[in-house]
Amino acid sequence: MKSLLSTTIKRAAVFVALMAMLAAATLLANAATIDTAPATDSVGTFGFPATKLFGVDFTAPSGVTQLDDATVWVQGALTLGYTLNVCAFNGSACSAAPLWTSGSLAGTGSGNLDPMFQTIDISVVSGQDYLLYLAATGGTGTGKLGLSATTGANEENFWFQNGATPNPLSGWSNLVNNQVAVVLDFSGGTVGDGGSTVPEPATAPLIIAAAGVVTLALRRKKIKN
Repeated sequence: MKSLLSTTIKRAAVFVALMAMLAAATLLANAATIDTAPATDSVGTFGFPATKLFGVDFTAPSGVTQLDDATVWVQGALTLGYTLNVCAFNGSACSAAPLWTSGSLAGTGSGNLDPMFQTIDISVVSGQDYLLYLAATGGTGTGKLGLSATTGANEENFWFQNGATPNPLSGWSNLVNNQVAVVLDFSGGTVGDGGSTVPEPATAPLIIAAAGVVTLALRRKKIKN
């Protein structure tokens, strides 16, 4: 009876390990990146007194369910406050309120186009269009957004909105042949609601641990035989 119970437990452990490996492999298979870096030029000006909304459009790649993080290149005064936002995009404006908004951000004052990385972790729909945009929130001074060397692309284009009281839900304008330098990382994991961060399983350690369980079980079986 004890031997049967031990065998059952071992088989269950191997099954769980194999399922973990399959889940990890699925996450890796569904990973995708949009990368138009490096930033070789810039467009401006953004801030006060200047244009309050700068953005870049993108389409969620096939098979993904989550936008993990984003990097854009920003040159901004230390006194310039802004947020980074993501909204669903209908081709001319945000179709609803932002799906995610960062905490308060500020320019570095370095005079260079510095990478600005943000963890996002929100659900996205494969094939859906979105807008990643900077919104000036306060302070003084201006900044610029980094552009890619690539031109003529249908996506990752530069969008902006002028006016004293800009509204992301109203019409935006874009500059033809101006592609923003941006890196967007996607995966097939699950997330929480409205931009709350839900850590994903570390896929590499998960695969290693699962493989270790399977190897140990097979080794014990070989020794027993």
